[in-house]
Amino acid sequence: MNQLSIFYEHIAEAAEQCGLSLEEVCCKVKEFGYDLVEMDAARLMREEEKILPLLAKSGLAVNCIYNFFSLGEKEDHLEEDRVQIEKVIDLAVRANCSRILVVAGFLKEDELERGSAGYIAHRERIAEGVRLAVEMAAKKGITVIMEDFDGLSAPFSTTDELLWFME
Repeated sequence: MNQLSIFYEHIAEAAEQCGLSLEEVCCKVKEFGYDLVEMDAARLMREEEKILPLLAKSGLAVNCIYNFFSLGEKEDHLEEDRVQIEKVIDLAVRANCSRILVVAGFLKEDELERGSAGYIAHRERIAEGVRLAVEMAAKKGITVIMEDFDGLSAPFSTTDELLWFME
């Protein structure tokens, strides 16, 4: 059965624009046939105690939590990556969410040229972070997903680059 999903950010914006409470908008969203919410990790970390009960009361569930990571930022990055990843995985567990979307990290200005040494090195460090995320998430029954991301500063901005990460 197909289920419809909506970004929580759209719910919050609709409440603000229409002068309705978040609960009223969540109930309308449910009435319109939505069952699931795509959730920004940063917002959920800040407002978890408000958002999760609100969604449950409205009959909505978190489908996926997305997060902008900075994986592979430094040469010695794995411990820093682990801390970032663990926070989002723990959040997904608390939200009873089985998927996290990893926006893994971005290249610096001097790394933008595809095929350059800087590009290759940073992309490989990011991939190490993604592998770590997949391993950590699997232990909690969570699937890590990625998508192509607009902008040349993402080393996964094209389908070929995204396929490289998947492989």
